[in-house]
Amino acid sequence: MPETHVILPPAALHGCVRAFIARDTTQGGAPSTPALNHFPAAPFCAVTWFIDGRAHDGDSDAAPPMDRVVVSGPLSRPRVTWNPGPVHAFMVIFYPDAFHAMTGAALPAMADRLVPLHAVLGSPWQAFADAMLAAGGDGERLRMADAFLRTQWQPAHHAEPHGASWLRTLRQRLAGVQRAIGERQFERKVKQLTGQSMRALRGTDRLEAALLQARALAGDGALDWSRVAGDAGYADQPHLCREVRRLAGVAPGELLRRSSEDDDYWLYRCWR
Repeated sequence: MPETHVILPPAALHGCVRAFIARDTTQGGAPSTPALNHFPAAPFCAVTWFIDGRAHDGDSDAAPPMDRVVVSGPLSRPRVTWNPGPVHAFMVIFYPDAFHAMTGAALPAMADRLVPLHAVLGSPWQAFADAMLAAGGDGERLRMADAFLRTQWQPAHHAEPHGASWLRTLRQRLAGVQRAIGERQFERKVKQLTGQSMRALRGTDRLEAALLQARALAGDGALDWSRVAGDAGYADQPHLCREVRRLAGVAPGELLRRSSEDDDYWLYRCWR
C-alpha cells in the first residue's frame, strides 16, 4: 500500500515550513500501474525530490517529464501530475513569503509553474538538493533539510504561529505597511512576497478551512454544508460550491468523498 508521512516542522522553522511530506508507492507490493496526483490551488511553494520513479506535469505520458528535483510556485488553480509507475518522493512545503525571503525567488513569475531547482535557485540550494537525492533514507533527508533550512531561515525571522494562522499573521505583520503606502501599493507588496493577491490568499485559506470542518462534521455524522459555508466565510452555500469547484476542480461533496477514498487525492488527506 502507498505510504504517506506528514511531518510538522520544529518550532525553529515555524513561519518557514508548513510541512515535510514523504510519499512512497514503491514498497509493499504496490501496483505498478500509472497514478494521478491531484493538487488544489494553494499559496505554498514546494521543493520536491523524486528519489525513485518518474513524474509528468500533466495527466498522461504525453505531458512534459519533470526533473528529479523541482520547485513549484503558488497555484491559482488545480493541478494534476502523472506517475507512470511507483514513485518515492520527498517534499518540503514552504510558506511563500518565507521562501521568497530565503531564496529571492520572484514568486509572481513562478505562479502555476513547476521548474527544475537548478534552473531557479543558487548554488547552496543546488548542493542541498543533490545531497538530499543521495541521502540514505527519508529520516536522513528530514535531518538534512532541518539543518540546512535553519541556516537559511535567519534568526531575524522570529518563530511564528504554525498552520492556518499563517495568513492572519501575515496580515498583522503588514498592517503598518498597508496604512503607510495605501491599498494599491499594499497589494503589490503582498504579491511580491507571496506571488498572489490578498483576495486569492483568502480564497485558498477558506477552502482549507471548509474542507477541514466538513471532514470533522462528517466524521461526527453532522455534516451541514450551509454551516460550513458560513463558518468558513462564504456568502452562502452556492458561493462555497463555486469556489470549491474553481480551486479544487470538483464539487464540495465529491471533493470530500475523493479526499477520503481516492488515492489520487492523497494530498488532501495531508491537511490537518
